Amino acid sequence: MPWLTAIPVYIWAGVFFPLTFILWFLKPIRNNKMVAILIILDYLGASLYCFYAINWVVVNYFYRFITLILSVVIAFRLLVKVKKSPFLPKVSFFSLAGVGISLLILLMVGYMDVRLFQSFDYKAYKDKPVLLWFPVRRGMYTIMNGGNGIYGLGMNDYLHDWLGQPTGKNPELAYAADIVKMDIYGHMSNGTLANSSPEYLGMDDTVYSPCQGEVVFVGDSLPDVPPFSPKSNFSQDTMLGNKIVIKCYIYYITLSNLRNEGIMVKAGDQVFVGEIIASVGSSGANTIPHMHIHATIGGWNGEGQAVPMLFDGVFAVNQFATRNKIYIPH
Repeated sequence: MPWLTAIPVYIWAGVFFPLTFILWFLKPIRNNKMVAILIILDYLGASLYCFYAINWVVVNYFYRFITLILSVVIAFRLLVKVKKSPFLPKVSFFSLAGVGISLLILLMVGYMDVRLFQSFDYKAYKDKPVLLWFPVRRGMYTIMNGGNGIYGLGMNDYLHDWLGQPTGKNPELAYAADIVKMDIYGHMSNGTLANSSPEYLGMDDTVYSPCQGEVVFVGDSLPDVPPFSPKSNFSQDTMLGNKIVIKCYIYYITLSNLRNEGIMVKAGDQVFVGEIIASVGSSGANTIPHMHIHATIGGWNGEGQAVPMLFDGVFAVNQFATRNKIYIPH
């Protein structure tokens, strides 16, 4: 789903709260255990998709757990309603229609969930992923946009949108991750998607080298711009804003959206794991202050192949960065 908009959260609230109310008071279902079970599966499947795919931190990260609470409440309510009902419904147009519609929804939701969970699987990559030190470490962070963008849908928006349509972006971004800082209450900014960069907790956050290697490129000429600046202001080369590329063994690690005049290294420098190299900024297209990172092999400027990244951190030791995953570096 789109990662820089609150619309999916509002759509979820506009659909699931009324639906929960309707299902709570729905009377015809009391004589139809099969349809009740199918509706529960439909509800759980759709809630699971929303739980993982929606970028909840744009409103509040912890709102995502409401989806699980509502799912448990509705499942319990419907099971209690049909506890003494026969499993198979009486043959009628309405009962058959209910079964048919519920099965159709279940197939659709099931397909979406399968494609969603493919976003968690990086093992299809034929070689080894790269293990990196988490590049921002002063607080609590979550992944706004990340996962397997080649096979999965709904969590990494770089190669495909949430409907599977190609975005035309650089294939090197297939496993890219966008990291945002948030507080313990689940907010990343003062207000929902604030229009001022200083309102974001991650602005000016310290960026550390995620690996040991040589700096092969530094781009620091782009100004920090207000959030959501038009994409038309940027070319393909400047979409990711100011950036550093580090060659670590055979891997090229690109860190971008850095603050103008906040980069502390230059091409040719040797850097070590944990060395301070830059500050988080708001340079780049259609962006908010956040830390973008991706890894490639064989090159970095359009000729490389995307490589999955595993990061350290409490709750996430050696794990693949996917949307809504929390990292608390130590």
